Amino acid sequence: MISTHQDQDRLLVKHGTAHPQHSAKIPVEPLYPVGGVNHLYVCDSILLITGNNPVAQLKVYSTNSFSLLGSFCSAGRAKNEFNNPVNNGQQFYRNSKNEIIFPFIDNRFNVKEVNISQSLVKNSTVVDESVQCLDLLRGNFQILDNDINRTFENVYGARDKNDLYTASKYYIKSKDGEIEKELNVFPRVLKFTGITTYIPYYIGAIYKHPEKNIIVQPLQYMNYLLYFDLDNEKYFAVHKKGSLSFNDDISSFANVKMCFGSASVTSEYIFVIYDLNDDRKDPEMTDLLVFDWNGNKLAELKLNAYVYRIAFDEIHSKLYGLGYSEGNTDEGLFSFDFNELMSSLNK
Repeated sequence: MISTHQDQDRLLVKHGTAHPQHSAKIPVEPLYPVGGVNHLYVCDSILLITGNNPVAQLKVYSTNSFSLLGSFCSAGRAKNEFNNPVNNGQQFYRNSKNEIIFPFIDNRFNVKEVNISQSLVKNSTVVDESVQCLDLLRGNFQILDNDINRTFENVYGARDKNDLYTASKYYIKSKDGEIEKELNVFPRVLKFTGITTYIPYYIGAIYKHPEKNIIVQPLQYMNYLLYFDLDNEKYFAVHKKGSLSFNDDISSFANVKMCFGSASVTSEYIFVIYDLNDDRKDPEMTDLLVFDWNGNKLAELKLNAYVYRIAFDEIHSKLYGLGYSEGNTDEGLFSFDFNELMSSLNK
């Protein structure tokens, strides 16, 4: 079982196979039932799992052997301790010494650089730098140029001083929150009647290209992927034809379906869960879409498990997911073999 218990030192892995055809069912077997796990991440040959155990809120496993490499980020108020930590958008980067940095957000508005490489060497949590960040109740962000003091921020809409609704805003910010640039993504607020808030329509996690300052935002309740190529000042959106758009009058939030869910990105591809609504055709399966960084949809697949968190392993061409298998109410960690899919995409 993947848990935050100290005696958990190995993951036993069973692999399925993947097929690139539309609506192909991808066989999968559970790796472990899980409890108290929040998120999973893959960087190079390590798998990171965050959980609720105050002794070890971050565990690091090898994707080669699935053995436990280290347990870090205990609860507390010291520089190398955390309270209710989260990672924003599955981001990793490397510092000037080529060490792996995992930006872990402590208590909503303080981001700390967990040096994974040094933590593994010293067998204790090593934090390089810590700065105040955007409160995650107000929006989300990604770190630019591997510099914790430079960020791309998405601030959720709210009511202004005149009690008028505002659309979500996007900024590039430097040290101490100084605004370098504001991006005018939504020139006006959605038309809406009969609902108390329109803010969910704008919400979606943001993900950064591993090497470039390119951001993608799959929206949770709209069929949009927003792209921001910041260095080239190129901004565009991908929208499903015929679906709700930002030009429509939204009469009832209840009539809108969930669109995009958890995503995982590589230097070439964006893997994103689609349609986790209760009334979907195959409630015990998961639709997965694959896009590139130019906005092209490359593949549609079905995973034969209900997963709501994903992380892609480039080295082994495997997708890991947290969720439930068919007929099983126990939460589990699953592995999907994407070798066939990746061979097809890389032709």
